[in-house]
Amino acid sequence: MDIRNGNKKLSVWIPLKLHAEAQYRANMSGMTLTEYVIKALEERNEKEGRDE
Repeated sequence: MDIRNGNKKLSVWIPLKLHAEAQYRANMSGMTLTEYVIKALEERNEKEGRDE
């Protein structure tokens, strides 16, 4: 994690095809990629009964 000027930045490597698919789905939903990922993680956690 990189912290600059009080902002946190997390860098991860993901396959290009996976990134492109997620970006496409986010755009089609009218969300940013970050919003889309957060929503997907929340839905997954609800399904699994976790609170993270």
